[in-house]
Amino acid sequence: MNTSRRPAPDSSRDSSRANRSIPSVRASVAALAVLALCACAANPYKQFYTPSPRDLSSNPDVTFLQPGEQPEVYSTDDMERDARDLRSKNYVAIGSSSFNGGAASKDAVIQQAKDIGAKVVLVQRKYTGTQTSTIPLFIPSTQTSQTSGMIYGTGGSANYTGTTTTYGTNVVPMTSQQDRFDQGALYFVEHRPKMKFGVSFAPLTLKQRTHLDRNTGAFVDVVFEGYPAFNAELLPNDVVIAVNGAKIYGPQDTMELLGQVPYGGSVVLTVLRRGEQRDIIIRLPDKAPGV
Repeated sequence: MNTSRRPAPDSSRDSSRANRSIPSVRASVAALAVLALCACAANPYKQFYTPSPRDLSSNPDVTFLQPGEQPEVYSTDDMERDARDLRSKNYVAIGSSSFNGGAASKDAVIQQAKDIGAKVVLVQRKYTGTQTSTIPLFIPSTQTSQTSGMIYGTGGSANYTGTTTTYGTNVVPMTSQQDRFDQGALYFVEHRPKMKFGVSFAPLTLKQRTHLDRNTGAFVDVVFEGYPAFNAELLPNDVVIAVNGAKIYGPQDTMELLGQVPYGGSVVLTVLRRGEQRDIIIRLPDKAPGV
């Protein structure tokens, strides 16, 4: 009588291969999972944030974003220009973020603005190149083979069939490409200080001195909206060369002379604007703001 039997697989060989392959698969999957979690959790605007040196948290003239409010986010191609414009609208920077990497989401910068209480954010992004990376992906594989034959013995013969399973690992390279950008953000809060004229000055740079063919003067950096200098049509980029006819040498003596003008009085600033000299008359209100 013919009988068939299924021989047991070589358990020592199979288990040895399985023990070698399964830990490596688990390790690879675990590593990929950790990387994915890190990528999802990290906010580069928060990770690479630097606060401004001056702490404004207790300044009564500063208004931070309140709970339930949404910050305003603006894209810019000229951070310096638009930051100056925001300063003229009575905003002051409280910190910045700067990093290079894949394009960060708008939600990420909004979340950072909320965390620090910023009312307005300027964001800038510049493409720097595409990065290609390859990582190995370990995929478990099994191969099953069948055997059959006939066994002869003193009692007769018998047919048999059997299977053998071999465990292994296939390595598949995973290639990805990522566009990378230099990215930055500048965070602002509202700032309404009690200013007399509403203007800030800066020293002349070497380039400006060469262009103007002079060393003395005060560069008008920011003219704050709603203040006397703004109402008198003083403009950013004007260069003040005299106050009430007295020659000035830089920002310090300009501010000293302006500080001597009483409320209710007026002052004449002689300025250079686009190569032409003109006089700007600034009239002060009768009382200081808030009095």
